[in-house]
Amino acid sequence: MNLRLLIPALFLAPICLGALWQLPKIWRMKADIQRPAATTTWWPFSEALRESFLRGLPVGILGCTALTASIALTAVSEATHGSTSRVAAAVAWNAFLVFVALMLVDLSVTLFNRPKFVVPPATRDEPGAIALWWRSRKHRSPRRSRSD
Repeated sequence: MNLRLLIPALFLAPICLGALWQLPKIWRMKADIQRPAATTTWWPFSEALRESFLRGLPVGILGCTALTASIALTAVSEATHGSTSRVAAAVAWNAFLVFVALMLVDLSVTLFNRPKFVVPPATRDEPGAIALWWRSRKHRSPRRSRSD
């Protein structure tokens, strides 16, 4: 058995199960997610990107689950022989393709808040990270030059 695949799968599986358990609360925006004051100590990016990241969290959870399934099925494929191995390898490959697709959708939700049907209903009307960043740049006061 390939421990390089089994250990990450065993580590990620309970995390994904816990996140999937919380997914309905996250979708309804009822989850206990830390507020901005609590995240400023460890979140290195802007507040706009943090809000956009939280909007993409449901898709990210599903993507992480697909990746974990792909890793686990690859380990099963390598540990078995015959038709079980072939089926596990095919399903692992499909799970990996689902992971890639979901990560592209997650990136789109984070940056542009599109497509709307995968964004939690309470935040569908909010702009994406790029629009928030652009808005913050337009409203900055112009810098004064040294010759003033």
